[in-house]
Amino acid sequence: MWREEQSLKGEPFKKVGDMPHNWASAEFIRLATHLLELDRGNELHLLEGFPREWAGPGMVTRLNGVATPFGPLRLEVRVAKDGKSARLKVAKLTGKTPSKIILHLDGLTGKPESLKTPPGHDWERIITR
Repeated sequence: MWREEQSLKGEPFKKVGDMPHNWASAEFIRLATHLLELDRGNELHLLEGFPREWAGPGMVTRLNGVATPFGPLRLEVRVAKDGKSARLKVAKLTGKTPSKIILHLDGLTGKPESLKTPPGHDWERIITR
């Protein structure tokens, strides 16, 4: 909740001021990251909230070492210049191995679809749209 010029309940009005701006920035970064990666127990879900607007021709979306319980995640989605396909690259995770990695393709293909990907190595996929 954003707190700006509010007094505590039952107290006369006094200017309190803004919450620190870094708080809002941190929440935005966390939200954007969770669009692309979210761990659920021992599973890693990728691209579950990937916005369709990020899948335009020639667009690139990248996570570069985002902390997960499975080690830093390096992921790149590169949409072809003609927009007909996308290349997804994920570097090997260096922490504990997730039981499964689930790749959600709705935002890229427009169809509700998910794939299980074996963890434990670098991998790359071409996704046709």
